[in-house]
Amino acid sequence: MAIAMQAGLPIDALLQLVRVYGDALGRVAEAENRTFHLHVHEQFRAEGLRGQALLDATHQVSQPLLELIQPTIAYFHQKAWEQASSEASVSMERLRRKRSSPGLHVGAHCGQLLYREGDYLGNTVNVAARVAGETAANQMLVTAAVHETVKDAPDAELVSLGSRTLKGVADPMEVFEVRSVGWT
Repeated sequence: MAIAMQAGLPIDALLQLVRVYGDALGRVAEAENRTFHLHVHEQFRAEGLRGQALLDATHQVSQPLLELIQPTIAYFHQKAWEQASSEASVSMERLRRKRSSPGLHVGAHCGQLLYREGDYLGNTVNVAARVAGETAANQMLVTAAVHETVKDAPDAELVSLGSRTLKGVADPMEVFEVRSVGWT
């Protein structure tokens, strides 16, 4: 424990690990005991061994098996450690890639749509795309038409960013930034 604490592991974390080891190895010991009793001890009883003869026979079989426990636990711990380390490395790499990703750009507009052959078409879709093109990474902008529809939503604040001239749209359009209120 002193080595772990000198390495910087806080006492609370160390105690948590000790509890995990104790619980996990307690379950291993229970499974070993039940398995040995069912497949060895009971087999000897079925063969008619009783008393001291039963104890001697079980002891003779259990001693070599007990010597296998520590290397077996060490082996499986090493394999599990390698797997956990590999998964942690993959998770860290994904996190690094996620941080360097361009972010989400969302623009919304509402109005009439045309639906043709599995796709939505028309001016409404074009305006929404142009509004999305005005966003920064991880930002959502909506038009005044959307603002009128959702302005009373209790979990979002819509802040006017003024009018913008959008490519392919005749008149400037007021856009609003959607800011979360209590979202996680």
